[in-house]
Amino acid sequence: MSKPYFHSGPVVTVRWSPGDDWHVEEISANVEEVLGRTPEEMLSLEGGYAGLVHPDDLESVTVAAEATLAHSNPPRRHYAYRVAHADGSWRHVLEHVSVVRDASGEPTGFTGYVIDVTAVRHNEQRLWEALEDLARTRRFLEETNEVARVGGWEVDLSSGGVRLTSVAAALHGLAVDETATLEGYLSTFLAGRDRERVRGLIDAAARTGAGFDEELRLQAGSDSSWVRFIGHLDATGPGHGRLYGVTQDIDRRKRSERDLRESEMRWQFALEGSGDGVWDWDVLTGDVRYSRRWKEMLGYEEEEIPNRFDAWLSLLHPEERDTVVAAARRYGERGEGTLVLEFRMRSRGGGWRWILSRGRVVEWSEDGAPVRIVGTHADITAQRDDQEARYRALVDQLHEVVFRTDSKLRWTLLNRAWERLTGLSVLRSLGGVLLDVVHPEDRDAVSALLDDVRDSDAPPDEDFEFRLVRGDGAERWVQLRAVRETQGSAQPAGLAGSLLDVTRRREQEEEVRRLALHDALTGLPNRRLLLDRLEHAIKRKGRQPGHGALLLLDLDDFKDVNDTRGHEAGDVLLIDVASRIRHACREEDTVARMGGDEFVVLVEDLPESEAAAAHRLELLSERLLDALRSGFAVDAGSPLRTSAAAHLPMAASIGIALFDGQAEAGTVLQQADVAMYRAKHDGRNRAQVFDPAMQTRIDERIAMAGALRAAIDGDRLHLAFQGQFDMDGRIIGAEALARWDDPALGAVSPARFIPLAEETGLIVPLGRRVLALGCAALESWQHDPRFRDIALSVNVSVREFERPEFVPETLELLEGFTFPLVRLQIELTESVFATDPDDLASAMRTLRGRGLRFSMDDFGTGYSSLRSLRQLPIHQLKIDQSFVRDIDNEVVDLPIIRTIIAMAHAMELEVIAEGVETELQAARLRELGCWGMQGWLMHRPSPRAEFEAFVHARGEDGGA
Repeated sequence: MSKPYFHSGPVVTVRWSPGDDWHVEEISANVEEVLGRTPEEMLSLEGGYAGLVHPDDLESVTVAAEATLAHSNPPRRHYAYRVAHADGSWRHVLEHVSVVRDASGEPTGFTGYVIDVTAVRHNEQRLWEALEDLARTRRFLEETNEVARVGGWEVDLSSGGVRLTSVAAALHGLAVDETATLEGYLSTFLAGRDRERVRGLIDAAARTGAGFDEELRLQAGSDSSWVRFIGHLDATGPGHGRLYGVTQDIDRRKRSERDLRESEMRWQFALEGSGDGVWDWDVLTGDVRYSRRWKEMLGYEEEEIPNRFDAWLSLLHPEERDTVVAAARRYGERGEGTLVLEFRMRSRGGGWRWILSRGRVVEWSEDGAPVRIVGTHADITAQRDDQEARYRALVDQLHEVVFRTDSKLRWTLLNRAWERLTGLSVLRSLGGVLLDVVHPEDRDAVSALLDDVRDSDAPPDEDFEFRLVRGDGAERWVQLRAVRETQGSAQPAGLAGSLLDVTRRREQEEEVRRLALHDALTGLPNRRLLLDRLEHAIKRKGRQPGHGALLLLDLDDFKDVNDTRGHEAGDVLLIDVASRIRHACREEDTVARMGGDEFVVLVEDLPESEAAAAHRLELLSERLLDALRSGFAVDAGSPLRTSAAAHLPMAASIGIALFDGQAEAGTVLQQADVAMYRAKHDGRNRAQVFDPAMQTRIDERIAMAGALRAAIDGDRLHLAFQGQFDMDGRIIGAEALARWDDPALGAVSPARFIPLAEETGLIVPLGRRVLALGCAALESWQHDPRFRDIALSVNVSVREFERPEFVPETLELLEGFTFPLVRLQIELTESVFATDPDDLASAMRTLRGRGLRFSMDDFGTGYSSLRSLRQLPIHQLKIDQSFVRDIDNEVVDLPIIRTIIAMAHAMELEVIAEGVETELQAARLRELGCWGMQGWLMHRPSPRAEFEAFVHARGEDGGA
């Protein structure tokens, strides 16, 4: 658009550039009238024009704008949304935009205009007063016709004489006995044109015998009046006979019609001025006239909608069409009171606008039936949105989940109780279905129930209960109540109902059942329940690959406790043992008490590989034995544990039996028992597998843990260093990686000994050793100019960091070094966010206050959130190599990397990608603006001496 036009006109014209914030490039001066802001303020908005758009409207407008940009030849688009005024209020605007393209056809922005549509509707009472005035005027016209005066007259065709009745004479101001000739009569009371017209009617009647019925204007000096002139011939021969007729005074009717037209014009003007659309329905013909404003309200031009009933019908929302049409037809048959309807109509842009339509009968037939109905259309979309907001605020206070669905059972309404029940966002859940969160085992039953409710007129006979799976994986029992909703159509529109959390009641019911199947002393499943679960586990193994295992634990020398300290002390010990075993196992494992001092652990989901299964059982056995090795404290004088307790050592022998889908429960239990006694025979305080080959692998695992402990204690670990580079290829840092070369085992992969260290608790001394070696390297580099700005990243596990002693021990370690602590960077994985947030923040701030920096490793795969990153002193994000590996995946990985980089830039964080192995990956990362890279493409992990030689060979002074 040209510059003069851009800054003129009755609406705000504006040009935007595409992007996340819709930066305003140019805007007309009258923007201050609409938004209370000067053009200069609009051009310098922080966050762009998008920052003014109401949060609830931003997503829909952004999606529509992006769709417009993506269209190769989009038409002019129309968007309706709310925007913030400078006084703090929200203004409703209608935006008309077109895409601006450069010479090559690429979009460079939007141009268009914004109209303020928040003007308050004129008082509707004024409208209905105009309608009442119209009705009274029409009634007045009808009454005028009923009391009209009618006079008779007679013309002798032979003589041309005229005779008048008294009423007819009075109409002409003549006496009753006063006579006149036809020519004189016509000359006296009719103007020239009407005189010739009446003479022609009389001549035609005399010749043909046809009558006539005409309306004429009578002249009386300067005054005139209208009459209805009706004639009928009684002929005795050609040119002979008499012409009889009547003259009816219709002057009042004519004046009333004139007044009515003027009244309608005033009424039409008032309605059009109110801003509402007007419609006029002829009930008999079905024709409907729509005002220009009526069409403009929906975005249509005058000629785009014909004046027909079916045109209105075609714009109605399908879900309301039958109900609205039926109501309109019923009113058209009776015409009682005022017609009031609310419905949705399709706008020209394809959206739906809520319309309030009011109508009233303004014309009736002689038998009292409505003939003409006039009414208005008002756009109440904003009011409906406000009502919906108030309704939602009320419904959000309920503890039950309130919902509605469409005919395909997709959520259209959910209250906030949904978030409390499922942990899922209402906004993200809308459009989904209930089956998305139903427990897999209950899904078929729930699906069948929903179909039955939707397809049946009668509600279900009883409430239905099933399990939901929360966003965090927890299960909740819920009670469903649902009914079918219809919108006046034979087809169901969807369901409405509620979901009530009944988990607590179900747990109470479960407790009753539990008491019959659990050990009274420890609360663990008893022998009966264990055998039942074992049989079911064996059946499941017949349908899926893998192994299961039964571990039988028998306490060593427990009889001595009962004999020396009494059975009451023995019971206290058994309760404690049960608790330790339970905590050493996973939630899905079954821990049972067989009786006496025997306990059983049932493990169902072991891998199909025997080596992997042996590894899992080895770890579990070690945890169980460690849980008992630490001993128990039992007071010498009573079974109660006190601060003055005596230390009571305790151990157990464990027998392990593997099973598959062909086993029998009794046989498995017997094999575990045999293995347990073999463990006791071999010295107790150990685990024995019924399969000797698997026992060998368990022994090897235990031996490796012992070797790792010896390597840590004997200072046989060393570090490898992998360089980190900026986008220009300069080295900016390195990551310290632990390496273990064992005399007997050889070079042990970190993939083997790091998990082993995590599982056995050796990760704590291992991590402390790696940190000490990394600090020693930084200390030796601080006087070398080539290492001056190279930072060193050291990995710290969650298990280390969550220890209360970690911060003081780290500070104590750092006291022995003089290098600038800002060069030391601690890498934490996202799982650290699962710990206590207050303790985490306190620990990080303490170390950050001393100069240390923090990097978030493997970002995008764990628990972190934007809120967490903003609250914690994170300096750097590391994109996990799994995303980099598939960076060409434009559906999943590439958008994730782009989002992480954009978020890091917005938060002023460094971002580095790890696992870069190809030139293509590096090129794509540079295109996305990634700050740094790490991977085999640039440098492979190498011992310290080789790394130092690598840095010196590059000849870079100062790194970054």
